[in-house]
Amino acid sequence: MSDPAPKCKCTIIKNIVLLLILCLASALVWHNLNERSLRLKENRALELMNEGQNKAAIQKFLEVKQERPKAEDQARLNAYLADCYVNLAEDPGIPFEESLKYYRKVQEFNPGKVPALIRERLKQ
Repeated sequence: MSDPAPKCKCTIIKNIVLLLILCLASALVWHNLNERSLRLKENRALELMNEGQNKAAIQKFLEVKQERPKAEDQARLNAYLADCYVNLAEDPGIPFEESLKYYRKVQEFNPGKVPALIRERLKQ
């Protein structure tokens, strides 16, 4: 008669390989769902910015920024944040001091978007 031990050993190895494949597939699905969720948040923030709801857009961009550590993502999100703050700073209905406060935030995220005259004023 043949020994059942080799068959059992082969089954255990198959089960372990199957478990590893399932774990990897689950991790891939989770990563893709997380990435999609972040893209949706970023797109919603862009919609808010385009609708003129800059304060709400800033909150969304900051949420996404915390979850995207890559330098290229950070640079893109900083540019969006700077655009939102520029929109707030250039609102004709706000006082000049509040406008300067927003330009300071622009300078924090993207100094190149601050007009030269405002940059000089901020240095004072």
